[in-house]
Amino acid sequence: MSSASIDPKVRRLNLMRYGLMVIPVVAWAVSFAYLFLVSNAFSQNWIGDAMIPSLTIAVIVGVVCAAVYYGYKRFVLNP
Repeated sequence: MSSASIDPKVRRLNLMRYGLMVIPVVAWAVSFAYLFLVSNAFSQNWIGDAMIPSLTIAVIVGVVCAAVYYGYKRFVLNP
């Protein structure tokens, strides 16, 4: 199937999905980097002080992104 035969609505939906897949990873990387540097500077346990809170933030962002995706999908594919 060529890219010219794909419906423009489906193209927008795919672009939105791939964009929203990147956001939780970036949120995790940013929150982990900050917390890791702070905990490492004070010689603390970086797993408990950086990894767990940053993964919690990434999971919350992922759930929000999934909700946005399904809302956008419902909006775009409505006849």
